[in-house]
Amino acid sequence: MAKVNIRTRPETETLYLDFFFRGTRCREQTALSDTPEHRKRLQALANRIQKEIERGTFDYGAFFPNSAKADLFAAGGATQSAEPGNSSAACHAPPGPANAPERQTPFFADFAELWFLELSPQWRRMYRQTIRETLDTVLLPAFGTRMLHEITKADVLAFRAELAKRPGRKSATVGPARINKVMCFLRQILNEAADRYEFTPAFRNIKPIKQKRTDVQPFSLEEVQRILSTVRPDFRDYLTVRFFTGLRSGEVNGLKWKNVDLERNLILVRETFVNGQEEDGVKTDGSLRDIPMLPMVREAIESRLKVRDPASPWVFTTTQGNPIDGHNFCNRVW
Repeated sequence: MAKVNIRTRPETETLYLDFFFRGTRCREQTALSDTPEHRKRLQALANRIQKEIERGTFDYGAFFPNSAKADLFAAGGATQSAEPGNSSAACHAPPGPANAPERQTPFFADFAELWFLELSPQWRRMYRQTIRETLDTVLLPAFGTRMLHEITKADVLAFRAELAKRPGRKSATVGPARINKVMCFLRQILNEAADRYEFTPAFRNIKPIKQKRTDVQPFSLEEVQRILSTVRPDFRDYLTVRFFTGLRSGEVNGLKWKNVDLERNLILVRETFVNGQEEDGVKTDGSLRDIPMLPMVREAIESRLKVRDPASPWVFTTTQGNPIDGHNFCNRVW
């Protein structure tokens, strides 16, 4: 049995699958760049295809519905041998509806991996990690072995009800925000599958769970001054900038000197630092902004400039010159 190989297209440096099916060489292109992470994810899909071929249950159109070869194999085209160069593989199945196999949708697990691979290049790192974790810990255990067209609206509602009973991280049960996020990912997968394989989507008329509005209670100016007078001196400038700019944790922790425009008196929000890694970009397009520096903010920035480590590009750093870690700050300083 020929192996399903992962190769790189030289002109685009993107990955594609290369394998033989029914005596025909098949190359299916992806939009994934050649990185270790993408190869790992694509290998999982290649392994599933390999197993399906070996079992004789591989449905080309279910895995590659937009491929030109999908109709060929659905009509019984190509030889019936999977081995390249096999001289005995001369028997062709006659094309025609009588020989066309019944088109079945793939398992949820297979399509979810394909969906993840196709869309992950457009996601930011943290969002991609969130979806990966949700797939592995929640959605695949619940729906992985189900065929897509067999998942019904009743199944989706029952899953949501069961999810609402699970223990939460900060409460007795999973909150509405987390439930809605999981259901959003599930809806995207099932709706995309319904569009590709032309079956009734299970998510029709299912609305998100209502969330209670958060009662925000900001610090008063007096409370801010008390905090600034009490905090460790080496974090006073840091908190001053946070209080009087509204920067998110990742934005202030990832603030670099190149994005501080003293001439125009602006802080340029262009990068973030989250979970120990830099992000080239911000949370949303609307987060890309220029913030005027109030007098106390400029004073704090100039104070940092006086003790700046020339080897470090960040405005606020640890004693080792690294960006401030949000979790460490909350646990040890705040």
